[in-house]
This record gives sequence, structure tokens and C-alpha cells, in this order.
Amino acid sequence: AWSSQNYDPRQMISPGWPWWTLTFAPYLILTVTSELWPSRQDWHGARWLLAGLVVVAGLLGVLLWVDGVLVFNENLLQSISHFSTEINFVFLLLLGLDLVFLLIAEVIVRVVRY
Repeated sequence: AWSSQNYDPRQMISPGWPWWTLTFAPYLILTVTSELWPSRQDWHGARWLLAGLVVVAGLLGVLLWVDGVLVFNENLLQSISHFSTEINFVFLLLLGLDLVFLLIAEVIVRVVRY
């Protein structure tokens, strides 16, 4: 059984990875994917597709719940909680890296400006 007392966020990282991959890989992923954000025209063309996918996913969820495949119990709640904890760790790490690199960029701009 999962418990928060024995949870270590570093468990989601493969053993033997160098420390720098934990620092620069998430930042690289964030900067590359942020440049891939769709433009206004892309969103305009895709809004009906996204709305349709949300409706289909909702109907599929309700169908799985009614059919008994998706059961809302303690095991599901613990699985979601565990997943959420890992995702929160990654988001906090990325936020911290963004703040550090934003501060470095701001300092460089101020030094160059003066």
C-alpha cells in the first residue's frame, strides 16, 4: 500500500542518471514545447475538434462508469493521489527552473543595458 511517509519523489527518476539531467532536461522540454503553442488561427480551426473530443471523452467516462469498468473507490483515489503527487513535484521543479532562468536573464539584460 502506498503511504506518504515512504514516498520519495526521486523514485520516479531512473537510478544512475546524472544530476544535470534533472536540471536541464525539464527546462529544455519546457522551452521547446512552449514554442510549439498553437497560434490564434490554429485554435480557431481546432475548436470544434477539441469540443468534440471533450464530449466523446465525457461520454466514454460515463459509459465506463455505468458499465462498472470505472469504479470510484479507495484504490482509484490512491492511484490518482499518487499520480498527482508526482506531477506536482515535476511542476514545482519546472516552476523553480523557470524562475531561476528568468532571474538570470533579467540580471543579464540589466548588466548589458548599463
